[in-house]
Amino acid sequence: YYGVTTGTTATTYSPGASVTRWQMALFLIRAAGPAGITVPAAASQGFTDIGSLPQATQDAINQLAALGISKGTSTTTYAPNDIVSRYQMALFLIRFLEVQNGAATLATGSFASGLTDLGNVSNEAFLAIEKAWDHGITKGTSATAFSPFDAVLRDQMAAFIARTLAHTNARP
Repeated sequence: YYGVTTGTTATTYSPGASVTRWQMALFLIRAAGPAGITVPAAASQGFTDIGSLPQATQDAINQLAALGISKGTSTTTYAPNDIVSRYQMALFLIRFLEVQNGAATLATGSFASGLTDLGNVSNEAFLAIEKAWDHGITKGTSATAFSPFDAVLRDQMAAFIARTLAHTNARP
């Protein structure tokens, strides 16, 4: 509805395909308008590994980094072709909502502590997963697992972004 996602061809969506970091950047920049986020003009954020991408993709990556929604994998690399994991998705989407809310930190509260597979994620990722869970953006992959290192698929990403936009002023 909002034009956030497009097909992988004119006739296919590829719902079971993994989402790459460059695709996530495009999805989130496209979602920024409906969410009421003012997107800055594109300016280099120092990533040396995005130059072969289309200009619109480079711009989206640089704009997300400028907003603080996305970070590089180092100070000079973005790793645009890396697959987005579930914990990374939570980080992207919670930062997106916090930017949309004027940097107000989202509250947490009812996080299900029964998840047993979050021990190897950073504290920042844990809190993002907690917030995404509490706000109904995502749930676990089972009663006891979040699967933080599993790839995010295109159909899942569409659902995650739609649920994220439900926490903004975007309305169909």
